[in-house]
Amino acid sequence: MRINPKIQAITEELFGVNYCDDTVFTDERYEELEDKAIELKKEFSWKEIYKCWFNYLKDRCNTPEEVVNWTYLFSAFGGTDEPIDEPYKLGGFLLYKIGDIKKYYSDVSDIIERVIASLLIKGGYISGYEFTDFLIDSDPKILAELEKWKKYYDKRQQK
Repeated sequence: MRINPKIQAITEELFGVNYCDDTVFTDERYEELEDKAIELKKEFSWKEIYKCWFNYLKDRCNTPEEVVNWTYLFSAFGGTDEPIDEPYKLGGFLLYKIGDIKKYYSDVSDIIERVIASLLIKGGYISGYEFTDFLIDSDPKILAELEKWKKYYDKRQQK
């Protein structure tokens, strides 16, 4: 599926801000971007939008800080309001991109666990009761996806 240029352009704008910089990500800017995300969801399918948002994560977020920023923005712009086909794959990928989660755990575990747990609940993979016990770095399905991502990128680097 080819990415629609309009989805791509709006995605660049949505995820091109630093969530933690309150001089840039002001309440006014958030409302403006949130409106764009809402309009995007009205015009295009969630599947198309998510593919573009995931590609942004995959292609443009290369540091743990950028990955965490993407995760905050994904949540802020309603990414957890819709189910995705492979939430375990996303969880594994987030862990892969962050690297040593223990190093960043206090900063990243809450937002990443909230996002992935919300997607797992939305998709019917876990119940809301299991949310309180959910730890992304000890979930066997997410760890299996993490290993797949490691192998995938190891093969790409060997070429």
